[in-house]
Amino acid sequence: MRRLIGLLIGLPILLIGASFAGSNLQTVTLSLFPLPFEAETSVSLIVYVALVAGFVAGAVVAWFGAGRVRQRARRHEIDARRAKAEVERLKTKAERNAAAALEAPKGEPQRAIGGGR
Repeated sequence: MRRLIGLLIGLPILLIGASFAGSNLQTVTLSLFPLPFEAETSVSLIVYVALVAGFVAGAVVAWFGAGRVRQRARRHEIDARRAKAEVERLKTKAERNAAAALEAPKGEPQRAIGGGR
């Protein structure tokens, strides 16, 4: 659903920007106020650079914003692996105890194998 909303918002912006850049081929002077830097460039190049810069900035913000989610997912994956190993260990212990109970003589009390934990 989020991707669909992103496409519904982003695609028209991209199309409008590309259409604007393609129809404005005039040359303009680009200057940065405190710096003595000036450059002659077309309006279309400025618009394309602005669109790309906006895309990159959005991607960086999204990447850092999802950092907590990725960290939480890694932590849950580690916990799940530990729990699975514990289940396997307990299954093995239960199977050994069941086998020992079947093999124990009738007159002797049954003991659990592997005691402790």
